Parts: sequence; C-alpha cells; structure tokens
Amino acid sequence: MKDNLLRRLSDLFILLGIFIVFSMLLLWVRSALAAQQFEDDTYIFSIVEIDPPLPTLTLTPTPSPTITPTFTPHPTLTPLPTLTSTPTETPLPTPTPLPTHIPSAGRVVQIAIPKLNIQRTVIHIGLKGNQWDTDSLFANQNRQDLVGQIMTSSNPRDGSNIVLMGHNYNEGWYSGPGVFANIKSLQPGDEIKVQTESGENFTYNVQKVKQIPWGNNTSAEIEKHQKYLWPTEKEQLTLVTCGGTVFFSWSHRVYVVALPAY
Repeated sequence: MKDNLLRRLSDLFILLGIFIVFSMLLLWVRSALAAQQFEDDTYIFSIVEIDPPLPTLTLTPTPSPTITPTFTPHPTLTPLPTLTSTPTETPLPTPTPLPTHIPSAGRVVQIAIPKLNIQRTVIHIGLKGNQWDTDSLFANQNRQDLVGQIMTSSNPRDGSNIVLMGHNYNEGWYSGPGVFANIKSLQPGDEIKVQTESGENFTYNVQKVKQIPWGNNTSAEIEKHQKYLWPTEKEQLTLVTCGGTVFFSWSHRVYVVALPAY
C-alpha cells in the first residue's frame, strides 16, 4: 500500500515536471517569435494583401430640395423722441506741480576718512583696453597716491552707486601703504566724507565691509564682484581695493559699502 502511494506520487511529480518544462519551452518559443517579428518590422505593422479587382460601387445622386424664400415686410418703426440735454460744465482738474529738478552735485574731487586719517584728491578713471586705467593713481616723487572715481559710476545726490577705487600696494609690503590699504578695518557707522566739483560736502556711514576672492574669473565669481560695481536702485558709496597677503598678492577684492547720512 505504501509502495503504491509512493509510485503514484512519483508519477505525479514526473507529470508536473514535464508540464513545467513544456510551459517554459512554449514561453521561449513565443518570446523568440515576438523578437523575430520586431526585427522584421512586423511587430507594429502588418501587410494584408487584397486580390484585385475590387467591386465598383455606383452611387445615385439625390436631388437637393428647392427652397423658395418668403419675404416678410418689416413693420414700420416709430421714431424715438428727441432728448434735449442741458450741458454741465466739468471743472478742470488741478494740475500737479512738476517736481523741482535738483542739479547734480558733479563728480567727487576729494575724500576724507577720519578714522584712517585719510584725505586725498579724487580723479576721474576711464578704461585702458578692457581694464580700468588705475596707473594714474600711483604715487610718485611729487605726491601721494590718489583715489579714482570710475567713469560708469554715479555722483552724490543722483541716487545710485558712487564707486571709488584706490591702491593698497599689497598692504604696505611694496613702496609703502596705499591709500586704501586699511579700509577693511572700517566698521559699520564709521564716516566717509566726500566733496564734489560743485563745492558741496556729503557724508556717508559705513554699512558693511566685504572681502571676496578674485582670480578664478568664473562667471559666478565675476557676478559677486559686479554687484558692488553696478548701478544700484538707491544711493550708496562703494570703496574698492585689492586684498592680499605677502604670499598671495591681490587674491581678493575688498569692498566697503556706505549709505548717505543726510
């Protein structure tokens, strides 16, 4: 009895194995056929041959019905009564007075930074090629070095960015400290005074001091510097000089931003 049961189970397993093998073989054949159809461009498109000739279909035209338009006379319109209006005088608006134009104070000609004991002449700086012409700022045997106002910057009271630049001679390791060698030591609230060619005096208070790396010339790096050199929506005074050390000359730019005190 036990042996018969074992034989039956063995036969059942054999049949099950044959079925599994057959199913796997069927799946493989189906996959192979599908791949062959795809390679032969028959997976999406199929070609159906039609034996000519096709039967001719004759259509009998149906005449369109004739529509006779009917004219209905328009009823006589009663004219509208004439309206008489009494014109009223509209008072003219009071004109708004135009703002009084305040003439520009002109470019900066003098700068003083009391905390750093600085008082210098400021000259106009243009371009030399595609660089600012800062050679005219260098000291010589007859005078100290000067400060320059770049030609694209604004003037006091004009409501934008006034950019002044000066040398630092690598923080004094060259022929002596430059005029802006120590501006990175300025603190918020310190005063910067300027005089313009009109003879007017303006005072600005330091808001922040930033030192930004310079040298990779990437677009991201240049954009960080340009935000201190471009025009601004409100008036500010920006001082700029090179920053560096004994071993890494001019590796940074130092920017001092000051806002009007008036």
